[in-house]
Amino acid sequence: MAAAAGLGGYFVAVGLDKADKLASAVSALIGLAGLVVSVYGVILARQATAPASPAPPPPGGQSVTGSTIGGGVTQVRSVGSDLHLGAPPPGLARPPAVPPKPEAGKGVPGEQAVRDARVAGEVTQIDGVGGDADIDR
Repeated sequence: MAAAAGLGGYFVAVGLDKADKLASAVSALIGLAGLVVSVYGVILARQATAPASPAPPPPGGQSVTGSTIGGGVTQVRSVGSDLHLGAPPPGLARPPAVPPKPEAGKGVPGEQAVRDARVAGEVTQIDGVGGDADIDR
């Protein structure tokens, strides 16, 4: 109430024309400040909802991370020669090789990895083939 009375007294003292001009200038500055604050708020909101980028894979490794895959995943590296992927010739079947399991929770630099992914098909990881590796499915 005191603010309104003080403002009314100011308008009478300086005159309505001068008070109107001053009020217009002050209103423009307040409107500009409001625009700046709202744009800043929009920028902060977009940064807060942006998805976090996945951690980069280890150097030299192969990684599928944070993905949904409708088929299978095959990772192959370090092949020196003679690699065949596909269906076996009729009548020929080989028992699958069982690689040693790494310790749970331990990442190996340069590893092949599928993490936090939904894969509808098989996951095949091949590393260090020097020759004659037939992976038949």
